[in-house]
Amino acid sequence: MKNGTTDNAPVFVTLLISLASLVSVALFVLLCGLCDCFSGKKQAEKQFLFDDEEGGTERKSASVRPMKRTPMLTRKTIKFERPDKKPAVAAVAPNVGGVAGSKNGSSEFPLDPFSGMDQEGIMMETQEETLGRIQFSLHYNFTEQTLILKIIRAQDLPAKDLSGTSDPFVKILLLPNKKSKMETKVKKKKLNPTWHETFLFEGFPYNKLQERILHLQVLDYDKFSRNDAIGEVNIPLCDIELAKETTYWKNLLPSKKSAGKLGDVLFSIMYVPSQGQLTIVIMKCRNLQAKDITGKSDPYVKIWHMYKGKRVEKKKTTVKKCTLNPIFNEEFVFDVSLDKIRDTSFIISVLDRDRLSKNDAIGSVLIGHKTSPLEMKHWNEMFAKARQPIAQWHVLKDMS
Repeated sequence: MKNGTTDNAPVFVTLLISLASLVSVALFVLLCGLCDCFSGKKQAEKQFLFDDEEGGTERKSASVRPMKRTPMLTRKTIKFERPDKKPAVAAVAPNVGGVAGSKNGSSEFPLDPFSGMDQEGIMMETQEETLGRIQFSLHYNFTEQTLILKIIRAQDLPAKDLSGTSDPFVKILLLPNKKSKMETKVKKKKLNPTWHETFLFEGFPYNKLQERILHLQVLDYDKFSRNDAIGEVNIPLCDIELAKETTYWKNLLPSKKSAGKLGDVLFSIMYVPSQGQLTIVIMKCRNLQAKDITGKSDPYVKIWHMYKGKRVEKKKTTVKKCTLNPIFNEEFVFDVSLDKIRDTSFIISVLDRDRLSKNDAIGSVLIGHKTSPLEMKHWNEMFAKARQPIAQWHVLKDMS
């Protein structure tokens, strides 16, 4: 019995050593697994560290499972310059930067400065306003030494009245003489008027006529205020073949006396048919007319919602003190059902705030279904790109 116990001792020791080895291996594997898991968790957490708006780092709560990062965009407002920064000058498209603040919150629309289009497809229009064109004919009668001018028609004139039309007529001068002028008849509520009126300049020798410039200016007639200039064209008669009657089409250019004197406004419009909502974001203005003795203005923007020519509701931005280039970035939402959208328009007016007297109107823009070509182009593009804000510059007009 003693001999048997002695023979089994080496076997028992061998089993203990093997068991200890297995336990050591298991502990090693377990520790490695815990290290890998801890390292993976740290790596996953790093994926959810985003820069906040102030340039610091903010930790977002999220699951450890890797996720694809997506652009943090909304469709409410557009990111623009901060009011305390000087607006940058863009060579191609309006410059946008900074944080946009609005009445209903703020969000961002980063723009690609090279393409002129942002990541949500907001097209920044930079083209000048189309003022329409005029058709006329010229002929010189050598026997009677008379220049014969026939004003035929005009097309695509901008609307100058709140009705969405104009009352156009043509003023005619033979520069440099500014005292002798002739005018066509006024065509009421027309954007494509037809005249077919003939005017004679008698007793002009042909060589003297070559030194003159024919000036045609299209104006909108106003009974109780100054007529609004629509556009003009100057034709040096030395460049015209007058021996035979020739008909011309000429694009109207901004009148020198009124071009750009009121300033411009930049705003975006977006329509969501399923919700029956139209959103207008008043972004900024530039080169506004000064209304105060300081050479500045205290501008704000007023929006009238119009339905079938009647005012439905009014909304206003905040007032920006002592500036001719205010930045607003304020959003306004209007309820406009799909069955009413064709009879809906908006008057966007820029005014100067006065505490002791009546606020001064600087200029307005009428946008809707029946407006001038540039405004109508903006309006139609809103429907073509539904649910996307479409931003565009507009020239302010005197609609008083």
